[in-house]
Amino acid sequence: MPPTLLISIDTEEEFDWSAPMSPRQRAVTHVRHLSRLHEVFEETGTRPTYLLDHPIATSDQGIDVLRGLHRRGNCEIGAHLHPWVNPPVVEEICPRHSFLHNLPRALQREKRRLHTLDYPYSLGTFYESVTSALGFRPGRHEGKIVGLAAYSDPEVLGDVLRSLFVWDDAGFQMLRSSDLFLARRLAALFPKIDVAAAYQRVLEEVAVRYVRPYVERLKLDTLVLSGGVFANVKLNQRLYEIPGVRRITIHPNMGDGGCGTGAALLQFVQNGKRPEVPADVYWGPDYDEAQIEAALRSAGVAYARVPDIEVEIARLIADDKVVARFDGRMEYGPRALGNRSILYQAQNPEVNQWLNARLLRTEFMPFAPATLYEDRHLCYQNIEGAEFAARFMTITFDCTPWMREHCPAAVHVDGTARPQLVSADTNPSFHSVLSEYKKRTGIPSVINTSFNMHEEPIICSPADAIRSFQDGRLDYLALGNFLVRSPELVDNAAAARQTAAV
Repeated sequence: MPPTLLISIDTEEEFDWSAPMSPRQRAVTHVRHLSRLHEVFEETGTRPTYLLDHPIATSDQGIDVLRGLHRRGNCEIGAHLHPWVNPPVVEEICPRHSFLHNLPRALQREKRRLHTLDYPYSLGTFYESVTSALGFRPGRHEGKIVGLAAYSDPEVLGDVLRSLFVWDDAGFQMLRSSDLFLARRLAALFPKIDVAAAYQRVLEEVAVRYVRPYVERLKLDTLVLSGGVFANVKLNQRLYEIPGVRRITIHPNMGDGGCGTGAALLQFVQNGKRPEVPADVYWGPDYDEAQIEAALRSAGVAYARVPDIEVEIARLIADDKVVARFDGRMEYGPRALGNRSILYQAQNPEVNQWLNARLLRTEFMPFAPATLYEDRHLCYQNIEGAEFAARFMTITFDCTPWMREHCPAAVHVDGTARPQLVSADTNPSFHSVLSEYKKRTGIPSVINTSFNMHEEPIICSPADAIRSFQDGRLDYLALGNFLVRSPELVDNAAAARQTAAV
């Protein structure tokens, strides 16, 4: 391996090395000359790393200059730390303490941290309390509250919940943060929809108020979100709508399930590696044709092998059939993204009642749409910069008038939808299904719900798929290139008419 030269530049405040260190030495006027140095690096094909300290990273001039250099795409941005100008400055200012490792470990952590919300001031706990109070399972059914919230006026109880939050320059504290009886008392006195609407609105307001100052002060244009509270797709939309935010990414497995991935990535980085942004999250188990056919034979179901299975799936959906699809690797995270999905046309809004009834589910939000990536602007507003997040169904968008007219089954009462954008490079087989469906109908979206019965995990194996297919009384099951027809096909149009009549 040839020798490697790493060039790093300590990009820091102006100070006199011969004078005593002082927390007041924070001038950064010299940073304007950094562009001239960078031109030299560009001329020689060198890719430097600029290591910023606190005065540079928090000054308007420093942010403007370094962001401009970074956007050229030929440098890296890192950090280093001068303890005497990095808050909190509570230690004695002396040469020994100019080295971070000589400070107490707790103080080292505080100097590296921008801000922390300490327990019990948790927005996740705040939302879990209403999930429990409304009769659902906390940590599992918060999505039902998101859907329910759209059916009422959040101002009925909004001020009651706003009064729980006390704000200062450091953020907020939450009164009665461990009081589970408040939400239960509200649920006993008011309709569930009023309570859900207030909790959802106040969650959004508090999160936006907390994040916006950092966006403004640090001139951030990109948000990267992880944590269970960011399973709340409406909250993510509100954060993306903060002025100045141009891009947003939510970890696809945003809850506790992502902790193992985070630990592995941390070790990866500590070992000097640089992880790549994943194009997809089809990382789970895969099954070959022999394994699939063995499961079909074991179950004793009639099946046929269909070479052009994508074309057949599209034809069946266009013909008003519900198709359960099992193909390739299982998805990582809580969302079914086409490989372990139940698919149906999005034109009939009554499907949200009769299909959920078959699956023994209780939902207040419509099924999510899977949409061709190339037709995203036809269907969704303000999606530019959030396409990556939308690959994984982690954010809602306001729907266009066209989408509301042609795909009402995928549009919530508030005019939003939580799409999965499907591209040919991330899932060519599923993209082919949608493309063929569009050829037949002119519509680039179908509804996509997870392939599982109520309270069960998303199916993993062919045997899981066959059992859930039979329990859910679905019309067709596509297992790889094998197709299974239900012996008791249901008239879905009649079911829709009956639901509409009720």
